[in-house]
Amino acid sequence: MYMAIQSGLIQPANATNQIDKSALELAKKHSCLGCHAPNKKLIGPAFKDIATKYRDNTAAPKYLYLRARNGGSGVWGVVAMPANKNISDADLEKIIDWILIQN
Repeated sequence: MYMAIQSGLIQPANATNQIDKSALELAKKHSCLGCHAPNKKLIGPAFKDIATKYRDNTAAPKYLYLRARNGGSGVWGVVAMPANKNISDADLEKIIDWILIQN
């Protein structure tokens, strides 16, 4: 779980681009982009802002996984994030790993 982030390995540029593309496609597939964008706030925070907020938090992958899976409000304002129960663990983990490497 969360091997890419926990390992601290730096991926070659072409591998990173492939990760970005596949994770972005998953975010589209699971409607994440209806409320979030990579570089700007929409209804929810930008992915880069999430990455900045949790950059030094080693518990961030698990925390964000639970927030995305179960939903909630109060972290980024009053608009609630809906629970995402229909996304697979693997897809959700890949999206979160990708969000956390945004800059």
